[in-house]
Amino acid sequence: MTEKVNENCSEFELALIAQCDALVAAIEARKRQLMEFLRLEREAKQRVLRDQVSTVTCRLQHTTGLIQFCIEALKETDSAAFLQIGSMLINRVANVDITWHKEMTNKPRVSHEFDLTLDDKSVLRAIEQLNFIQMKRKYSL
Repeated sequence: MTEKVNENCSEFELALIAQCDALVAAIEARKRQLMEFLRLEREAKQRVLRDQVSTVTCRLQHTTGLIQFCIEALKETDSAAFLQIGSMLINRVANVDITWHKEMTNKPRVSHEFDLTLDDKSVLRAIEQLNFIQMKRKYSL
């Protein structure tokens, strides 16, 4: 009888180990999925920030070009030519100034922080509640 108890206990231990290994494998698989999601989120944020930097760089280049044009116009020796384009340049520079302040005072389109939290409380509670249940009736001798 003791042999049967030992044999049954060994079989049960193997089954328990297999079940726990399956749980660990499921957690590892979910960890890989969550890490992939996090990597994709990071890439999306970086892409948005690169686009925003590109837009700002383009705007800066246009503004720099306008400033250089204005400097060249000021160097013009023909006063009549300067007077013809002077008011247009003033209006254009004023518009660029207004749009520059509107666009450049904006915050980044995405936050540098990840607004995510791993909800693991229910899983931890479930692990703490892992227990054996009686499947067979106890036989009395």
